Amino acid sequence: MTINIDITKDKEVITLKNGRKLSYSVFGAQMGKPILFCHGANGTRLQASIFVECASDLGLKIITPDRPGYGDSTPVIQRDYLEWADDINELLSKLKIKKNG
Repeated sequence: MTINIDITKDKEVITLKNGRKLSYSVFGAQMGKPILFCHGANGTRLQASIFVECASDLGLKIITPDRPGYGDSTPVIQRDYLEWADDINELLSKLKIKKNG
């Protein structure tokens, strides 16, 4: 396996339109095809770090945000999946990542 790690952003934080903070990491090839990795309960964005070598070798860029209340993302009382989808859409928009197809 050839290791070609072009990019590893351990932590970035953006401010969402609603004023909350959203932390995320990016692993893999800088110009790679973007892949969104959403961690499960009791995890963080850093769970995706185990895939950094594979992602780089395959020409992929893994974008992995922290859910509200995890890592450095602002907690939300009574959060729901629709709000999380809005957060993800805003993150991808700020990163200039558009839907294919």
